[in-house]
Amino acid sequence: GYVMVSPYKSASSIIWGDPINWKSQLNSGLLSWWLVAPNTFGGTSFKDLCGRNTGTLTNMDSSTDWVYNSRLGGFGCLDFDGTNDYVNLGTASNLYFLSRLGSAFTISFWVNVRPSATGHLFSMWDLAGGVNQKTFIFDLTGQAVRNYWSTNGTADGTTITSTTTSTNTWRHVCLTYDGTRRLYINGVQEGSSVTASIYTGAT
Repeated sequence: GYVMVSPYKSASSIIWGDPINWKSQLNSGLLSWWLVAPNTFGGTSFKDLCGRNTGTLTNMDSSTDWVYNSRLGGFGCLDFDGTNDYVNLGTASNLYFLSRLGSAFTISFWVNVRPSATGHLFSMWDLAGGVNQKTFIFDLTGQAVRNYWSTNGTADGTTITSTTTSTNTWRHVCLTYDGTRRLYINGVQEGSSVTASIYTGAT
């Protein structure tokens, strides 16, 4: 499927490496913003508009997995094969947002899934102690989006699953947390779960 982040600024106003989002009241507090902008296609680097956490395309074709002009304004997306394609965001300390922010955060993205699509859309791993711990996961089940916490591969707490199961259509996915997780699809809340405590990792 495709994953894309949509911009609020025109491509001509983007200065890569300059944290322009901090200059906008609308985007104050934004940690990272990954964007497939016009004339920035190709290669293995997925630039962060905030200038903090550039991702690296892994097991992906540095040419064909960039999809051109798939959105208005010439903005594009990345094409994942559902097998082993992913973007590695690294291990920068600011990416441990669960422990850094703790009380509240929001994650949002655009996704367009194929009928046969499965697998993770987004996951955060903690490798402390030499044990793989997928702590925060978005994935697909029957083309529906779900979110859950996981410790050593076992789900912690309640899994939230969207009721929308459309394919070959762009959907905006947003999850907010303020003690309660709320999952929104295209601006409509489709699930929630009170989360008393969050596993934030050892690092």
